[in-house]
Amino acid sequence: MWSEGTAVGNRVVLRAAVAVWGFLCSSVSAEASGPASTGDANRILLTKPMTKCVVATYRMVGHEQRPATDVHCYFHLPQDEPGQQVLDLRLIPKPREITTDPHGRRLAHFVIPRLAPGQHVPVRWIARARTWATKTSTAASLRSPQHRITPSIEELYLADGPKYEIRSPYIRKLSASIAPKDKPPLARVRAIYQHLRENLRYSRGGGWDKAETVLRRGSGSCSEYTFAFVALCRAAGVPARYVGSTQCRRAAGPCFDRSHHRWGEAFIEGHGWVPVDVLKRSCVGPDYFYLANKYLILGHGDGGGDRPLGWHYTAAVKGKVRPRTDREFFWCDAVSPAQLDAVLAAAGLGETRGDRSAAEAGDALSALGSPLCIPFLTDVLYGADASAAARAARALCDLDVACARTIRYAARRVPRARGAMSAALEARSVGAARRPPGVWVDLFDGKRFLADEGGPGPFAVRDSQLRNDRGKGTAWTGYSTTDRCVIDLVFARAGSRQVALVFAAQGEGLSLKGLYVTPSLSANSHHSSNTTDIPLLTPPQQLCT
Repeated sequence: MWSEGTAVGNRVVLRAAVAVWGFLCSSVSAEASGPASTGDANRILLTKPMTKCVVATYRMVGHEQRPATDVHCYFHLPQDEPGQQVLDLRLIPKPREITTDPHGRRLAHFVIPRLAPGQHVPVRWIARARTWATKTSTAASLRSPQHRITPSIEELYLADGPKYEIRSPYIRKLSASIAPKDKPPLARVRAIYQHLRENLRYSRGGGWDKAETVLRRGSGSCSEYTFAFVALCRAAGVPARYVGSTQCRRAAGPCFDRSHHRWGEAFIEGHGWVPVDVLKRSCVGPDYFYLANKYLILGHGDGGGDRPLGWHYTAAVKGKVRPRTDREFFWCDAVSPAQLDAVLAAAGLGETRGDRSAAEAGDALSALGSPLCIPFLTDVLYGADASAAARAARALCDLDVACARTIRYAARRVPRARGAMSAALEARSVGAARRPPGVWVDLFDGKRFLADEGGPGPFAVRDSQLRNDRGKGTAWTGYSTTDRCVIDLVFARAGSRQVALVFAAQGEGLSLKGLYVTPSLSANSHHSSNTTDIPLLTPPQQLCT
């Protein structure tokens, strides 16, 4: 059962309270033996249990010129359900209210009356959660009369919406051709899944277009795939909705999820709700629907302009004057309740509080050395104390370099935080006498590497990265064979050409040190003779669009 209020207990933990923010801490906790019961346990097979800590943070920073006022932050909260169990949930600061919407999603509403120019305020929830891979059977022998379409399901999940437009001639005609209503509902859902698999390609264009636009274009993000799936299902008379989640991006160790994930669900008479992730080939089996254990579901339902989150499915911020914001979801291996309390106490967010400085909070977190400290050390990084920020940045690099690089990217609009993080990464990289282990392929030679601009010298990328990430616009780790340091390397496409943007950490942030175009990238050949220098463009995105 859920309980809301201040966490209580007799645990003896570190109570190093630091009054960084004048916020209270509330918690919702539940310890149970398993996930929420469905009433038909034979229908859903649970495998591969995974227990993690998840920290969801909305970082808000006041604009330099004027304060942000009347700021409202909304979070969808994870709940117990088939396939996941929330063992502990803490909300920091204490929300104004926690409500439940018509779809059953729990919504935490935080209010920040005023953010002074440059002031940093994080709003977050912290959860210990256990997830399972689920295989939902659609075998005829497991049909149950309890899974029937009720009037409320019809009202909510057969309705039209601005992202679906199921009454448009295009959607109606396409749905009728793919999934005619004389087919059984399960066959209609499978047909729609197969059509989208064959006719859409994944592309993150930065927008959430409506279903018809996505279908005509033939590409879309996970959200746009989902809008298309829901629209075609509803037009075919099958109730459908979307699911929003955060995703663990790393099997072991800490990681950030900055893009999250959304997929569809369809209601099949006699079987209930089944997950349908069109992006996943493994989702649909002969008589089942499969969902991996790497997702923490934040809610099932629908979007719209009249809802606090609109079409967002994780969190949203509104205000008369909105602050600069950055949303992050951090995952790490599970810790005990006592260890979680120790981290919160070191960060100044425990049950007891003291009058120590942010610098002392950073030092206390660094001393703990737990990966769970990463989001809270980032709070110190965003603070006004430059010396404390520098020490926090070094501690972040010591805990996990990949996470430190993500934090530096997230701080791109906050120069003091980005500068501290860049300096720490540079200090860690420069002076490494040898390349990191692995097979490396030289791409450019030193003579053609913008020598007049003082570039970092010839560089290479791992052979495995070349094969696996080629053409995806992925950020790679490069290695400067002249300066013997690790550098940032990003490849993107410009028409039929590959564009290499080479960055090196420098003081206040990353400096663009090289910009090259090459006709192709191959692990079997070098490109010093095929590489053409081009003028430096500012911003470099002018070439990559």
